[in-house]
Amino acid sequence: FVVFFFSSRRRHTRCREVSWARRCVQETALMLEIHTLKENLHTTRQELTQALYQHEASCRVICKLIKERDQAKMELAELKVNMEKEKPKLTIEQTPPKGIDEKLAEKFYELSESLIKARK
Repeated sequence: FVVFFFSSRRRHTRCREVSWARRCVQETALMLEIHTLKENLHTTRQELTQALYQHEASCRVICKLIKERDQAKMELAELKVNMEKEKPKLTIEQTPPKGIDEKLAEKFYELSESLIKARK
């Protein structure tokens, strides 16, 4: 009675099992890496969307402030022009206040007129 033992067949079967196991581990690692990359992509897209929204809001606020500044400048210029037009002329009444004699009042008026001219 003779028994043949084919060790090479067993070895090939083990190699297949090892290569299949390696392939499964590699595929699993690849799937995990793809999943991680997709999560990172989603997070990055959300951050980018938020940043773009904030940038757009900042631009709108800046435009609004620039318009308000320009409007305030125009109103100030108009106000200056109107003030120049409506500037009251300084006139001094020639009637002396009660209790002051006319000579002293006349000196006060002359002095005030000279001071007004000096200011201009």
